[in-house]
Amino acid sequence: MVIFYNLKGVILDLDGTLINSLKVYDEVHKKILEKYNINLKVSLDNSGMPLEEIIYNIIEKYNLNISIEDLKKEFENMMLN
Repeated sequence: MVIFYNLKGVILDLDGTLINSLKVYDEVHKKILEKYNINLKVSLDNSGMPLEEIIYNIIEKYNLNISIEDLKKEFENMMLN
């Protein structure tokens, strides 16, 4: 167990307010969709959505034949690498 002494506060940036992570997501979307022969030219603008909803929307929009779970694994692997 980690105990933080003298901790005054914690800053959480879940929506890109402090760090603009949208560019990272755009790049991941682009790379994954390229595997399915889809050339993404614009941002998908999924800010504020849970990952599962983003993945569902991508599968529906591009009519992909892959499960939400499998595409989620691809996203997670690409985000970590």
